[in-house]
Parts: sequence; C-alpha cells; structure tokens
Amino acid sequence: MNRYINALFTKHKKKHLPQFLQGTWFDEWMSYGYITFITSFIFQGMLYANWRDNAVKIGMDVAITLTLSFIMPWWAGLIIAHTVNYCINGQAICVFYHIRAGNSTARQFYDGTVAMKKRLEGCKHIAAAISYGSLSTGKWHPSSDIDIRFIPQKGEWNYWMAILWAVGERTRAFFKGYPLDMYVFTMQHSYNVMKKTEVPIIFKDMANGHKLFYTKAMSFDEFCQMFKKMHLKR
Repeated sequence: MNRYINALFTKHKKKHLPQFLQGTWFDEWMSYGYITFITSFIFQGMLYANWRDNAVKIGMDVAITLTLSFIMPWWAGLIIAHTVNYCINGQAICVFYHIRAGNSTARQFYDGTVAMKKRLEGCKHIAAAISYGSLSTGKWHPSSDIDIRFIPQKGEWNYWMAILWAVGERTRAFFKGYPLDMYVFTMQHSYNVMKKTEVPIIFKDMANGHKLFYTKAMSFDEFCQMFKKMHLKR
C-alpha cells in the first residue's frame, strides 16, 4: 500500500503541455501521480481513443447508471458506473504502472503477454496487433506496461467487434493485474501517432500490412527469445 501512496504524491515524467504552460507552477503540479490518477479516472483515455471505443464507454456509464437509479440517486449511480467502467475498461491498472507503482515479475509479464498473443490469433475480427515502446530494445522493469494497438479487419462490423473484443481483454487484464495499455486503431492512425524511432513488435499481421509503413520490425518470436534471455535467464 505504501508503494501506491508514495507514487501518488511523487513527481513523475511531465506531460506534454502547451509551450506557454511549460515551466510554470501548473506544469509542476501536473507531474504528480495523484493528478495522473484523477485525470485518467475522469477521461479514461477518451481524449485519445477512437470514437467507437468512446461510444462503448459512455454506453456502459449510461446503462449502469440507469440500472442503479432504481435503488439510489442518479449521481451516486453515475459515480459507481464510472468507477466500474474505469476498472474494466479504463485501463486503471496501467495508471499505477505509469507512475512507477507496478510490481509484476518478469515471469508474470511474459506469461500474460504470451497468453494474449494466443487469444489474438483466434480473433477473426482483428487483422493485426502491434506493440510499441521500449520493449523491443529489451528494456523491462516491474512497472513496465505493454503499449499495443489492435488493428481491425476492414469493415464497420469488424471494427465494432474488435472494440468489444478489446473490452474483454481490458477486463481480463484488470482482474489478472496485467498492465495492458491498448487501443483499437487503423494501421495508418497507429503509424501517424506513435514514435517513428521505436521498432514495433508484430504480435499479429494477417496480411503483412505493417510492411507498408515500417522498414524495420521485430517479430513476436524474436521478442520472446530476447525477453527470455535478458529477463528470464533462459
């Protein structure tokens, strides 16, 4: 418990604020862990997510609030609904990993990642899954999360099915304590918003679509071999 409390009241990596706010008291205040927690609870990634993802989140808030309105005031139901949504769909676990309060072991992280890879292979609505960040360089620590994008098959139906499948993955990640930082985007959008200097890890790509965007990539098998060698001593 002390680990979480200390992380909430410790300064962390500063957010990308407008230039006129950088170096101000507001800039310093926004770097505290509890601010990250509060803002993530309120917005739940909706400022970044696809509109379909946001529609599901808002729909869950409304549905739970209306259901609870029969036994409690609407505002109390909304707070409960938003909290439930945050836990199973707002990537709550990742927030504490972002502020360096994670405590997963290398084995837990590896096993959770391999299990997700197997489930991805069986999802016909997802054409590709690509992970970004420093994992491809071998960097990992107990507060590392996995920053991954699910790319849906073509067609509106597949996009919605991929979104709903992703909700299931986020729910599983919450109850398993797996640090899953995941969104559903097109390949083009993922390429546009992610860093170009990072080598992506290809979890799945049924049509090798990533080759149209990335000249260098790491396969999932290569990632597994590297991770086992560096962190599992195998």
